[in-house]
Amino acid sequence: MAASINMRARSDLTNAIRKVVESWMVTQDVAAKQLGISQPRLNDLLRGRIAKFSLDALMKLASRAGLTIKLSAMPLTVASPEVGAPLFAVNKTAKQLRRARPRRQRRIPIQKAKQGTGGK
Repeated sequence: MAASINMRARSDLTNAIRKVVESWMVTQDVAAKQLGISQPRLNDLLRGRIAKFSLDALMKLASRAGLTIKLSAMPLTVASPEVGAPLFAVNKTAKQLRRARPRRQRRIPIQKAKQGTGGK
């Protein structure tokens, strides 16, 4: 869950930085110098390779690009496994979550065939 939230934040920052850099209408080399990074690193950013950037690095680049970053906090919700089902809050009790999950079927052990003694 935390990884997806981090990825979403990095994606949003990357898109915002990309829009600002494209609005400058300068070469990647000039834009990279303005941001204080190398041109290949800027190319990775513009091509959407967000796995190469940490959230901290993107926040620094956003401030160098002249962007203001605002954080907001709200209750976390997760989509239910059923398609079209309403969202439910993450902070449900364990008892409520157990009821929502399908029960596991018990496995029945396969009995080994009795080996005969070859009664002659």
